[in-house]
Amino acid sequence: QETIGEDMAVLVQSHAAALDQQIERTRQILQGIADNAPERAFENPDQAQAYLTHYAPLLALFDLGLYMANPDEIILGAQLRGMQQARKRIGGKTSASDLNWRAREQRRTLISQPYASPSCDGCPAIAMVTPVFHADGRFLGYVAGALRLDGENMLAAINDVRVGKTGY
Repeated sequence: QETIGEDMAVLVQSHAAALDQQIERTRQILQGIADNAPERAFENPDQAQAYLTHYAPLLALFDLGLYMANPDEIILGAQLRGMQQARKRIGGKTSASDLNWRAREQRRTLISQPYASPSCDGCPAIAMVTPVFHADGRFLGYVAGALRLDGENMLAAINDVRVGKTGY
């Protein structure tokens, strides 16, 4: 029994390490989007939307969308699976004010606690928020990505992991 317990601990640790690596790669992708964002995209919704359109293939990772918001947390661009849904979000306020504020203060990408997303009728989700600063230090806004915890994205493989007879 002791050996089985040790084997299960190793299995859980290995899956946790794989998940950490996937999340880190996803964070790096979001950071790349933020690093390459043109300054004007944080001022002009048309520019923000045009910029995010280039990243539509990343909806395989960020299955609840990619967003750009100005310093006032107004969404200027949204890349979602449905453009009608995206248009509804543009011009609205982000729903992650505390996370946005902390990301801005810490000047780094932060990952939210799991939450019930209104974008998918309360499905479990997380958001990643990256603050964007100009080279002169001025704060430009945010780039964010949201992922379903039960979606068909990088986290989906974790849903199928079972440890022991009952899956725990």
